[in-house]
Amino acid sequence: MNNPIVYINALGCFMALLVIPIAQQQETRGGKYLTAMLLGAAIWSAGAAMEYFTGSITNQLFWSKIEYLGVTSVPVFFFLYSLEFNQFSRWLTRRNMVLLGIIPLITLLL
Repeated sequence: MNNPIVYINALGCFMALLVIPIAQQQETRGGKYLTAMLLGAAIWSAGAAMEYFTGSITNQLFWSKIEYLGVTSVPVFFFLYSLEFNQFSRWLTRRNMVLLGIIPLITLLL
């Protein structure tokens, strides 16, 4: 039980379970961004655990790509959550969200 990947996998499952009650409270300030951030963290954690547990390089590359969906989404959704929670919603325009998504999209395409 000293394997750290077991703890990472357990943390990913815990974050995935946290998404359910938070998603039901979408009307709270920042709820939708917090839900998306936790879902991204769960994908990141589950992808890292599966990457570790798979044996072949091909499967490890596949899980690494899945993992990067979470890696690139967590900082963006955390920033959006912070803006909305702290009542800086005027910065949450469509233009700014598109600009925030450019670097994660480029990272995923590489």
